[in-house]
Amino acid sequence: MSASNLRDPCGIDRQSYPGVDVVTDLEGPLPIDDDAFDHVFAIHVLEHIRDLVGLMNELHRILRPTGVLHVLTPLLASCKRHRRPNTRAVYGYTNFQVLLPGAFRMQCWETLMVSVSPDTVFADLQPLKNGSSSSRSQIARWFY
Repeated sequence: MSASNLRDPCGIDRQSYPGVDVVTDLEGPLPIDDDAFDHVFAIHVLEHIRDLVGLMNELHRILRPTGVLHVLTPLLASCKRHRRPNTRAVYGYTNFQVLLPGAFRMQCWETLMVSVSPDTVFADLQPLKNGSSSSRSQIARWFY
């Protein structure tokens, strides 16, 4: 599907509901053009994905180089108390701090922000494309 056929904003889900513009399985290639979006919101999605690397690579592909992936996912500590049966993975603060190029076959992301509440991890990630790299100061800030 061409991104020009999508309205802005665009709802994506594996089932058809009101507000869902693209029905697709998030476990495979997304039917969306490269560099189609400025923002992608993954709100309580990543913890349910079997192939996280595959989805992260697809999100990297559909985001523009200046785009941002906004992630909200349950905090590891809260999931130990309230884990749902369909939750496949849980995350902590450090999971989104540094996503290194080539790690686990994942495209490289720059971490713009990570924070936590008592039950949620919030992260803003930007895709690093076309050989761009994170500044040393950006990477170094996670080690102080």
